[in-house]
Amino acid sequence: MIDQIGFGPKNYCTIDVTVPSAGTYTIDFQGETEYPRGLFLALGSESGPQSSLSGTVYNGDSFKIPVEYTIGTIELNAGVNNLVFFNAQTSGQTDRCPYISQVTVSQ
Repeated sequence: MIDQIGFGPKNYCTIDVTVPSAGTYTIDFQGETEYPRGLFLALGSESGPQSSLSGTVYNGDSFKIPVEYTIGTIELNAGVNNLVFFNAQTSGQTDRCPYISQVTVSQ
């Protein structure tokens, strides 16, 4: 479970994803939230997001019941790619990300 992402730009999670070939991939995640929460995805590095994609607000009914969400599509290079999950907003209810319990990458 990935939790406590957000509350500003320094609080993020990087996941390394290896894909066999360059192309467009769909990123889905299984997550939990009781409130509207924002999630951004970027390709990046250990030092944080290098370029960000538009954020999406996700709604849910419980922090105990996982829901499948689609983030969208992203261009990945063959080999290892760093996916950075973050929320750089510093105020409001959507200044944090939903809990993330699984990430799925598919072509």
